[in-house]
Amino acid sequence: MNVLIAVKSGYYFALVPASYLHDIDIEPTGQIVAIPEKHGSWPLYKGKTYDDVKKYDAILDSNVFAIYEIASYVVGGNTPTENSDEEKMWEVTVARTGVAFIKCKASELQEKANALTESEITWTDDWSVTDTMEACDEANN
Repeated sequence: MNVLIAVKSGYYFALVPASYLHDIDIEPTGQIVAIPEKHGSWPLYKGKTYDDVKKYDAILDSNVFAIYEIASYVVGGNTPTENSDEEKMWEVTVARTGVAFIKCKASELQEKANALTESEITWTDDWSVTDTMEACDEANN
């Protein structure tokens, strides 16, 4: 299973498989981004050092991944802290893993992958928590 990680570069970010980031140190920005067509939200990360940012920029320059404007997709920044003793209601986003097979030219792959419908994906029983944030006031009551 290859987990997608939202990593920023300037005012933009991309969802990148963790395997592409094996030699890049990243750290959380404190922001959360949501992509409705991907049915999920992710904590946003950035490169720790200038060299890490440059390595990540090279991945984005390959044009393999869809690039999103952070301002259009940021939904929050509340994440739980280990120092908080107050019991609260938390919203936990869970991502399920699925596989789809697409026959196309490499230049068409990203567009076709973005257009997949749920019925075209074979879902597995694998899942992982991708995000946590404090629930809205209605859920706390």
